[in-house]
Amino acid sequence: MKLRWYAATVCLLAAPHAASATPKYTTLYQFKNGHSGANPQSGLIAGPNGVLYGTTSSSGDNNLEAGTVFALTPPAQRGAKWTLTTLWIFHGGEGASPIGTLLMDQAGALYGTTYTGNKDRQAWGTIFKLSPPADGATRWSFAKLWTLRVDREGANPAAGLVMDDTGALYGTTTLAGEGHGSGWGTVFKLSPPSQQGGTWSYQRLSFFPQNENPGGVPAGPLYRDAGGVLYGTTSFGGRHIGGFGDAFTLSPPQQGGTKWTRTLIAHFGKSDATPEGGLLPGAGGTFYGSTSGLQAGTAGTVYELTPPAQGETKWRTKTLFRFNGSNGATPTGELTADGNGGLYGADFNGGPGGYGTLFHLVPPANGGKQWSLTTLHAFQLVAEKPSALQPNGGLVIDAHGSLYGTAFQDSKYFAGAVFELDP
Repeated sequence: MKLRWYAATVCLLAAPHAASATPKYTTLYQFKNGHSGANPQSGLIAGPNGVLYGTTSSSGDNNLEAGTVFALTPPAQRGAKWTLTTLWIFHGGEGASPIGTLLMDQAGALYGTTYTGNKDRQAWGTIFKLSPPADGATRWSFAKLWTLRVDREGANPAAGLVMDDTGALYGTTTLAGEGHGSGWGTVFKLSPPSQQGGTWSYQRLSFFPQNENPGGVPAGPLYRDAGGVLYGTTSFGGRHIGGFGDAFTLSPPQQGGTKWTRTLIAHFGKSDATPEGGLLPGAGGTFYGSTSGLQAGTAGTVYELTPPAQGETKWRTKTLFRFNGSNGATPTGELTADGNGGLYGADFNGGPGGYGTLFHLVPPANGGKQWSLTTLHAFQLVAEKPSALQPNGGLVIDAHGSLYGTAFQDSKYFAGAVFELDP
């Protein structure tokens, strides 16, 4: 399960209707190593015509274990076979092990990060762009936008990217960021060239020092609001010695300034340890997220962050649900809103079958206090047929309310799968 706990993502396409009591699970594609890749560690994004895009973290060609970018195209007739196309195979020089979610711009180009690899075979990671074929062509074109330097820029980006209106990219690294490779990661901005043929430019916006306070290792994706403020989480350290992560904001410089301002808005303890996924925005400035529990050896939680009331400065953290293993464990991805105040998510482990679950968390009815959990699907070994195991990352929803995601493993090739859950 190499690097598995860093994978986390989700995308919301539409507000679906509520799931039925008996959703239908279907494995759309089973990876077999080799050319198709293996072990997806992030969720999917959806492009035009229902095509799903994602990455695998290993394999791809001659078992080089460098990973792939793929497209999965739906059939013309619902229920028929989906078609996987490998868009790019990483060989190490342009990066290796893409484990963050992809980002698609308005022109259909894909942007992403690799956890390791560069031309000098030093494992610090890269940022890349994959452009769709030109008219009359069939091959996607790859561009390495940046190779990270461990001394000042950080190392090992584990999450995807966000983009502003100028085309600038924002992301995180999980380690390093200072001289000689010290530090627990960075937040960065990568700006496009100012003229044709120019190069991208890197700016380190924030650095997480290698101590317990503040936290570090930002493994989840950022959220950027309309004012340009970035929201994120760290998965380790924090307010107290032995802390278990933080949530923070990173505000752009005031007019005439250059320094971004990082503000801690929440601290996580042993009972709600390791917020690895990003933050899902809700109504009124509220955010939702999950903790995996890995640093504390617990099963994980789903939580809510509420902004300060008028005249106050303190954010409020509320645990909405605690997993206990039997109903699921280790939710590592982002959550998805269901359009009715509820949340969808995935557990990497636990559940009735022992290999993870897909769940639906519904807020309490009027006057109630407890959120209620419905297990939509339990992953388990099935002797008579190949079984997808350990769902990784978040879930993407189509206009019909169907959920799509990836599984890290399977019982036949140990390479993972892409699945669909119909309401």
